[in-house]
Amino acid sequence: MSPEPRLGTSPKSCYRDIRSAVTEASLLHLGGLNLPFFERFRILIGAASSRQRPTTMAGARNGCTMSRLPLPLRADDLTAFARRLSKQLGDTRPSHLKLINMLAKAAGYQNLQHMQSIEAATRRLDRITEVEVFNAQTVERALHQFDPHGRLIRWPSKRSTQTLALWVLWAVFPAKTRMHERELNALLRQEHLFDDPATLRRTMISCGLLKRKPDGTDYRRVEQAPSPEAKALIRLLSVRRSARSNTDEEMVNA
Repeated sequence: MSPEPRLGTSPKSCYRDIRSAVTEASLLHLGGLNLPFFERFRILIGAASSRQRPTTMAGARNGCTMSRLPLPLRADDLTAFARRLSKQLGDTRPSHLKLINMLAKAAGYQNLQHMQSIEAATRRLDRITEVEVFNAQTVERALHQFDPHGRLIRWPSKRSTQTLALWVLWAVFPAKTRMHERELNALLRQEHLFDDPATLRRTMISCGLLKRKPDGTDYRRVEQAPSPEAKALIRLLSVRRSARSNTDEEMVNA
């Protein structure tokens, strides 16, 4: 008895027929193979995604193949593709939803929902048109100024490192929010270990990261885009601060 056709093996006798296996003309040809529905369906999907091509029609039925050759398949609308396929498969066709899930699985997904989630994620990533390049050495140098909980250990001696450290503090302040000097100092004390909020506050004002009224009753951070190095450092330290918050919460609940 001849072995059952394998998924990924085409019943056509030449490469031209494989390329047209997903067109309506080739779907009509499949109806003449006198095979059970699921064998015809497996052969069809195999023809669409196969990396192998058979030698003859008999060879296709027996699973005989020649050299591998990638054949990309594109369907702009899976629903429309499944409907056209369903018409050609005749009375033995499965339900529309089942057929779509079979197509998704044949394409390597777990099911239709998995395929939709991957496509949605791909579209989101495609919206990212620019990847920012930053100086990793500069970021690493500034990172060493912070403890494992994301708090500034000491006031850096190098001006560029000072500025990056201040950007991290800037990110802690709430956006577009007025703060009294007492509130600002309380936030700064949580984020550094050398107890000098006045120096931090004044330097942030001189660097254009913070503004205030002369009487000290109204502080606000200046809304602006951080540099690529500052963004990278803020991301890294936000992870440390999150771990610190979780630890503090566990201690309170203990």
